[in-house]
Amino acid sequence: MPSKVDLLALKTNQILEIVPGDKISVVYKDPRPITDDKRVREAFLSATYANATLDAALLTGYEEDSEGMRHPTYIALRRFKPEDAICVVINDADCDTSGELDVVTFTTRTGDGEGHPQQRTAQSARLGGAIRRLLDGTIGDAAVRCLLKSGTKIDVGGWFFKRPVWTCLTDKEMLLFATGKRPYLERIPLEQLGQSEYNHVTGQLVLAPVESQRVGGLKLTPLAALQVLSHLCRGDKQK
Repeated sequence: MPSKVDLLALKTNQILEIVPGDKISVVYKDPRPITDDKRVREAFLSATYANATLDAALLTGYEEDSEGMRHPTYIALRRFKPEDAICVVINDADCDTSGELDVVTFTTRTGDGEGHPQQRTAQSARLGGAIRRLLDGTIGDAAVRCLLKSGTKIDVGGWFFKRPVWTCLTDKEMLLFATGKRPYLERIPLEQLGQSEYNHVTGQLVLAPVESQRVGGLKLTPLAALQVLSHLCRGDKQK
């Protein structure tokens, strides 16, 4: 989505296509329901892509949550003075097409009518605090190919709760880490992860043939696990 074919031609191609405004229905019939009213389950999803928004804003600072994630805070731009810095905020889910940081292209136009194409890397989440310091001190300038927060949690010295394990993939290694009073960090070369696989029953990515020192498996969604396995596969072919 969205379809790259002429919408009028979709009626004759014998392929189920989804266009903006469609309502998708998923029905499951339970062969052994607890009660008769729960025999049929149905959920709906509306196709609402092709709905990008463009706003001008002023960056007022950052807020850091309990997990070390840094989120920018903005206020709507009402007026500006010459030479003021203006943040262009583009929200367009259609441009999120890969597991990497995608690039959005837009054009700024001056008073004389001349257009100036711009390209910016989409930053879905700005890292800060303990996570940023840990990555900067570990991988330096190495390119981050994939950065995900798993559902696996470990004890890193917190009083009342455990912290989630993050995974960071570069061209040469996988980092497993969690921040806290006793930070956890483990580095595994990609060539030692060529037999890793995803268990759809447990929802865990099992690392193999090497075993993690503290993490038996990473709890990931199927899509997130696919991103990790795709990168591991590319790394295995580059050996």
